[in-house]
Formats: sequence, C-alpha cells, structure tokens
Amino acid sequence: MQKILLSSVFSLFLSLVTLVFALNTSLNILVCLFSIFIFLFMLFSVYRNIPELIYISGYMLMAMTTTLIISIFLEYGVFLIEIGQQSYSIDLPSKALLQLLMFFLGMLISYVFFKKSTLRVLNLSQLSNFLLNKLLITTIIIFISVLLIIALKYGVPFKYGIHRNDYWAFYAPSWGGVLVYLLIQLNFILGLLYSQEKNKIYIFLYLSVIACIILMGERMTGLVYSVFFFSLPLLVNKLKFNIKISLYKKIIISLLVILLLGFTLYKNFSNVDANSDPKESILMRASLQPQMWWGLDLLSNNSPKDLDLIIKKYLGFGELERESGTYYLMDQVSSKSLVDARFETKSKFTMSGFFNNVFYFGYWGGAFLNLIWGAFFGFLCYLLYLGIKCKNIVYSFVSFKFLYKIQALFLVGAITDFFTIGTLFFSLICIFFLRLK
Repeated sequence: MQKILLSSVFSLFLSLVTLVFALNTSLNILVCLFSIFIFLFMLFSVYRNIPELIYISGYMLMAMTTTLIISIFLEYGVFLIEIGQQSYSIDLPSKALLQLLMFFLGMLISYVFFKKSTLRVLNLSQLSNFLLNKLLITTIIIFISVLLIIALKYGVPFKYGIHRNDYWAFYAPSWGGVLVYLLIQLNFILGLLYSQEKNKIYIFLYLSVIACIILMGERMTGLVYSVFFFSLPLLVNKLKFNIKISLYKKIIISLLVILLLGFTLYKNFSNVDANSDPKESILMRASLQPQMWWGLDLLSNNSPKDLDLIIKKYLGFGELERESGTYYLMDQVSSKSLVDARFETKSKFTMSGFFNNVFYFGYWGGAFLNLIWGAFFGFLCYLLYLGIKCKNIVYSFVSFKFLYKIQALFLVGAITDFFTIGTLFFSLICIFFLRLK
C-alpha cells in the first residue's frame, strides 16, 4: 500500500512539473502525451495492487481518461457546436491532469483507509434474499414488457429519426425513459446474481435488456453502462468462465459483437440527422466530451468566486434548478436558448465535472476540493465492494445506486443534486446495514 501511495504522490509531482513546463514551452503535443502517460501509469500502478478499486471505479476512470485524451484535439482547433466556439490551445490536458490526479489520490487514500477498517454488512436470511431476487427478476421482465408495449403503440426513436431524450419528451410517455434508466442499472443485479448462482437465465435476461434498450434509442452511453454494470460483480468476485470455445470461434464472436455495436452506433447517428455524415457525427460527438473543461477553463483563474455565488450556484441553496448547478455553468459558455432547450428535456452538456470546482474555487482551491470529493467517492467505492461481497441484495443494490448517483453528478458537475432526498435515503439504508466487527 505504501508503494501505491508513493507512486501516487510521485505522479502528482510529475503533473505539477508538466503543468509548469506546458506553460513555458511550445512543444505542446509532447506535453499532452506525457500528461496522458502519467495518468495511465498511475492507473496501472494501482491496478497491480488493488484491481477491485479500478473495476468498481472503472466507468469514472474511463470517463476521466477518454476526456483527457480527447482534450488533445481541442488544442489544435475544433469547432464546438454546443458552445459555438472554435477551440484553441490553452494547455488543457496539463491543467486537467492535476485535477484528475487530485481526485484519484483522494479516492485511493480513502479506499485503502476503509479497507483496513472493520466495517462489514449485516447479511439477510437465505429466504429473504431468495424472495427479493425473484421480485427483482419479475420487475425486470415487467419493465421489458411495458417498454415493448410503448414501442408498439408510439413507435421507436429510429422511426422518427430523433434523439431518445426528444422521444421521451414529445412522443412517448416520459416515465418510459425512467424504466429504461432503471433497466440499465438492474443489469448490475443480473451480473451479481450470475456471479453467485451461475444460472444462464441471467445471461438471457441480460441480452433481453440490451436488445430492449437499443430498440428504445440507447446509444453508446447506455450500452457501455450495461456492459460495465453486468461485468462489475463478475470481475470483483473473480468469476471464471469454464466455457470451452476454440480460438477461431472466439475471434468470430468478437468480430460479430464489434460489428453489431459499430452498426448500431452508425445507424443511431445517421438516423438523428440524415443530412450529415455519421462518421463526422461520431467525431464531432467525441470532441464535445471535453468542451465544458475547455469553456470553463477560459473563465477560471486562481481566485475563488464570491461566497454568495458559491452558495446559490454551486450548492444550489435558495436558487432555482434552471439557474444553478450544471445549467448555470452551461449558461456561462453557451447561448441561453440552447440551454433552455436542454433544460426542457432535462439533458446536460457532457463532463463539466472537476472543472466546475476550478471555476468556483480557482485552480488550487479546485484541486483541493477535487481531493476531498475523491475521498468521498473512494468511501462509496468501498461500500459497493462490501455490497458485492455480502449476502444482502438490498444493501448490494442500494450501495450500487448510491455510488452511481454520486458518480453521475460528479461527472456533469451537478453538486446541487447531492443535497436531495435520494442521497439521504441511500445514506440511511447503508448506515442501517453497516456494522463494525
């Protein structure tokens, strides 16, 4: 553990050196690549010693890594449609590296600390777990059936050539989108049950969920979440598949899966805008991943904002949803009409996280706050680790929901959503089932 912490501190030191070098050199591409190398080195070092932490925080780390990599393209000029600006070099990868490493360091220290503690989960009886398992499976089947009925009655997003958010806002009942969202999360339960019972019925239900959400307009995000949620318990529980398949068949199956996902992605983007090249749409979508980092960095400096602004806009106290949180940040970099349209469909720009703290608290204050939030996220990672290992399906699902609720608001920079009944509810249930040995 000491070696991991030392490598983390060393990586942080290298990020500071890289940032100073980036601000005083014209060798931008080399600095960008070195920034990515430092972050990947840090992830690899931790994976060798605490692989389950990388698995549990995998989606968060994937979002951080991909956004860091894509930010390189913004250094060389990309037109960002949503904020209506042509990007230019501002040493974004080097600045982002410092914020990401601070968050990761906080997460690592917290996870290691709590793993050495005597926290455990109160298990349910075998009968209670059995009944709850069957209830959840029945719920999944009902959700799939209801969504198929909606598809038959109202059509599907592909039919109208629209985004799923517009489909649920203007064509089909809005609560149908909630069912899709819950189905994606229930893939975690299917993976957990399969890792415990090895029953192939869970594989069949999982594939049924995938087919259903694709039909209802989910694209890359929903599919990646579904694969990750199902695989997470299998990876943490170190499940080994005793399936004898020849190398030839493995290659064929892998190619078919890649082709299916690629075709689905291509058709999704081609149906959204028939006049645009789907390949260009995919590249343009990728370039929007770090757009909020770029836009917020232009408006940031070393000084924190006024306390009144932080309380109202950052925390959301005494302010309307439309005027605070992520929507306030979107207002700073984009047109009011576009943000109003996004608010109507309850959608937000991608990835305001980490740099929302920089915007409000300055570069160094933001880095410290990212460290604190990272420590809290590391604690939630440990709670989910206990949830995967325990025999309590209620705690398992609640700890999972809690982690991914917080992860989602961290990534979009919606700290205002932290202070909700849902957060209190998840916290109380976790506290109720946790014990000290």
